[in-house]
Amino acid sequence: MKPIFIQKALAFTLATSLTIAPMVSNACTSFLLKGNDGGFVYGRTLEFGLPLKSQITVIPRNLAMQGVGIDSKPGSGLNWTTKYAVAGMNALGMPVLVDGMNEKGLVGGLLNAPNTAVYQVVPPAESANSIASIQILIYALTNYATVEEVKAGFSKIKVNKSIIPAYNNQSAPVRMTLHDAKGKSIVIEYLKGELVITDNPTSVMTNDPPFRDQLNNIGNYANLTSVEKNALVINGTSYGPPSSGSGLHGLPGDYLSPSRFIRAIFLTKSVPSNYSTVQSHLVRLVCPQQMLMVAVLVVLKLQSGLLLLIIKT
Repeated sequence: MKPIFIQKALAFTLATSLTIAPMVSNACTSFLLKGNDGGFVYGRTLEFGLPLKSQITVIPRNLAMQGVGIDSKPGSGLNWTTKYAVAGMNALGMPVLVDGMNEKGLVGGLLNAPNTAVYQVVPPAESANSIASIQILIYALTNYATVEEVKAGFSKIKVNKSIIPAYNNQSAPVRMTLHDAKGKSIVIEYLKGELVITDNPTSVMTNDPPFRDQLNNIGNYANLTSVEKNALVINGTSYGPPSSGSGLHGLPGDYLSPSRFIRAIFLTKSVPSNYSTVQSHLVRLVCPQQMLMVAVLVVLKLQSGLLLLIIKT
């Protein structure tokens, strides 16, 4: 059996919005929303300069997969058989995933990291225990059920520098965000040729710089809050904020990755908590700048299997 590729959206669609730059490419933001029923919704923006021509992809259990080795040939790397069924989006017609979720509720995506991603040096003798960078998400989702399993599993394999012909004969410079059914989140990066796995209490991820630097930057915005500020009183005269939103005065508004990271944290923290998982995907993250519809992937785990909901711009 082969992976199933679907070019049309399924009968159910959803829409969510997130502020994105009207002219930005290679800039992505991912996030997780929590419903009041204990479920989660994963979403991301996808502003990539190269059209990925993504298709909805369904991967069954017990499917033989070919790892790409250091010679960039399928089958010369780490081959495996899928343990879990997965639904998601591929890229460039390849048997890979850029976003997806498996039957155990592990969900995640790949985001661009051109300034930091440097993969491991894999000698020929270890090529059969390595995969291409573009394969890391499909490998994680078809093999593991939780982020803890991913941590243990990825420490045992290598990610090589093999090239992708459809990507200008370059390696895919990516980092990976993953969330499991319990809401635990991690970020996987390859920095200076080493595997780096970081717990992610924010559940938000953007692009470069290294994710640890992003986390260290959060404290610079500790003064921000979703609560309105009180008026300033001077000699008995009250001076109130000119509008609502005063608690977030100082929230970065540019589209550099560190700014989008901070903005997404506060926007997701401001989403009302009285929504169920199904309702959460309708919540709009509003900012008084240009709003654009973005590609969002939501996969809901049902008793009968996986329901994938998607809308693409």
